[in-house]
Amino acid sequence: MKHTKKITVLLVLIFLIHQLFGIFVISNIVTDLSTEYSDEQLSSEVIFFPFFLIFASLIFIILSRFKKIIKYWYILAMVLCGYITLSALIEPYQAIILSILIILVKKLTDDDYFNNLSELIIYPSIAIILLPVINLLSAIILLILISVYDFLAVYFSKHMVLLAKTQIKNTIFSGIKIRYGKESAIIGGGDIAFVMILVSVIFRDYGLFNSVVTALSSSIGLLTLLLLAQKKKFYPAMPFLTISSIIGFFFSILLTSSL
Repeated sequence: MKHTKKITVLLVLIFLIHQLFGIFVISNIVTDLSTEYSDEQLSSEVIFFPFFLIFASLIFIILSRFKKIIKYWYILAMVLCGYITLSALIEPYQAIILSILIILVKKLTDDDYFNNLSELIIYPSIAIILLPVINLLSAIILLILISVYDFLAVYFSKHMVLLAKTQIKNTIFSGIKIRYGKESAIIGGGDIAFVMILVSVIFRDYGLFNSVVTALSSSIGLLTLLLLAQKKKFYPAMPFLTISSIIGFFFSILLTSSL
């Protein structure tokens, strides 16, 4: 086991809360669950998304040499993401003010629990942006491509490990982080966001029950990884999350068809 039982359960629980909150946010913007969004052609954006991630990762590593620039860039990106998410729940002018306040407090405090809760407003924004151009097939293919990328980036190029260490060093880590003793338990923001994209598409096209079952199944996948993982080693989470999410979705289809 990579972490203590308490920390492992807490990580999985926070991950699940993020997914459920993402469903709640999406439920406020998707009022028509018909074919309005379901273009059956595979979006070219999905195919090239992993290449965009590679490019963005390289740019981030280069900019990390300039600490002030990377920190201002990080704050701006977080505020914009928070604004997009909160705009689905409250008025735009309230959303921008609240987003700025949350991100500023996040930067000023060193409390892991507040930081993890403040991350709630970040990841639904990515699902909101992609929902109009992505369908179920392209969402699944996206997760498969990202899983391959994650595997290669951790075990071969190892730039994902460098990226995580750089973020933590510059106190701009995006994701779940819990410090205990001299160790830290982390889950990358991308792991949360990509699962949320699939869960959001499932909510839009199939409904609440299927999306919640998929979210629960992805959390079981994360739990499996944390139980099998060894201390002080980095692992690609996306392969576990992708497989468990897809299994959860098809299981939810079987459940609904049998009811």
